[in-house]
Amino acid sequence: MIYDVCIVGGGASGLMAASYLSKRGQNVCLLEGTKELGKKLSLTGNGRCNITNMYMRSSCFNSSDDSFVSKIFDVVPNERLLSILHEDGISTVDLDGYLYPRSLSAKSVVSALSRDRENLTVKYQAKVREIEKVKDVFVLKGDRVSKDMDRPVLAEARAIILSCGGASFPKTGSDGSGYKLLEKMGHKVSKILPALNSLGVKNYDSILSGVRFTADISLFIDDEAVATSHGEVQFTKTGLSGICIYEISSLASQALYDGKKVSVRLNYMGDFEDEELRSELVYRSNNLKCSVKESLNTLFPDKLISHILNKLNINADLPCDELSSKQLDLIINVITKDDFLIESIDDFKTAQTTRGGVSLDEVTEHMESRLVSNMFITGELLDCDGICGGYNLYLAFSSAILASDRILNK
Repeated sequence: MIYDVCIVGGGASGLMAASYLSKRGQNVCLLEGTKELGKKLSLTGNGRCNITNMYMRSSCFNSSDDSFVSKIFDVVPNERLLSILHEDGISTVDLDGYLYPRSLSAKSVVSALSRDRENLTVKYQAKVREIEKVKDVFVLKGDRVSKDMDRPVLAEARAIILSCGGASFPKTGSDGSGYKLLEKMGHKVSKILPALNSLGVKNYDSILSGVRFTADISLFIDDEAVATSHGEVQFTKTGLSGICIYEISSLASQALYDGKKVSVRLNYMGDFEDEELRSELVYRSNNLKCSVKESLNTLFPDKLISHILNKLNINADLPCDELSSKQLDLIINVITKDDFLIESIDDFKTAQTTRGGVSLDEVTEHMESRLVSNMFITGELLDCDGICGGYNLYLAFSSAILASDRILNK
């Protein structure tokens, strides 16, 4: 049987395309490489599924072409996406601009998008290893039973959508195999790197392990500030984590791969002007009859105070009134400019998304390959990744809708 459309990958993008097309009369085959659909989707947003964000700007995405993302916004604004999701009974709730399913359950979204449909055939443990185009029909082949046998045909279709995910969180099935398929079809794939992940610090002060503290964050590449963020930093056993760190990690990952110097600067009192901070610390120095460490314990966690003073070789037990003006300046400098030299990013096992992928120059605004007619590429396979907050799921869903629209129009 030759299907109208074959979709490779049953994640967020693949499920959206399968639902959208089958409801509109297309005969669809969905090939999923694992035993279940939406495995990664069910884990997103800490299991709550942050579908999209009301603040939608191209600056929220890392890509080589801002206009690529802007055009997606024009055709699939949030209102349209939510309307399409509502077709499957998915209602949403707005939590400070972050849109979630009203159930606050990612699994409910997977269930709604993967319902049995009259025009939809789902094949599990159907890992695509090779794609051939014979005249106007795509032939998708799987794993050989043995080396001396041909690859079995999994499906044939007049159009295909590659929605196999990136290389992040491979235990869910997104193992990067989609990039290999695309390279075999002639596409260029930029270096695949982990993104939305923790950063490893060189000569890390392990005393910070376990501390959580809100800070202003600046990312420096070759000593030039390139990005900022704000939020709760989580100090791990080896470095920096937390959503605010994830937001700058894609740029850091690329810079590390390019061999550039990468550092992160933390300002622990960004809500204070420098003079205001100085006045506060001078007051404590002159009026509190206690040690330097004790004078800071209502401002910072104990471990963070120890880190600051150890970094400056200032005795924590030094009486406040014996603190010199120079030492006070040094403390202020570390509080507002605590620099960490980044040497690594955690690997794909814990990454929430992938940086890199198929060049945006090689796909149309409808997600169709410029090299292979009727082959569409969506979601994480594209060289475009978003920050935390529903942006990557938005890209997965919206790119699937654009590809599906094009197939229907054709």
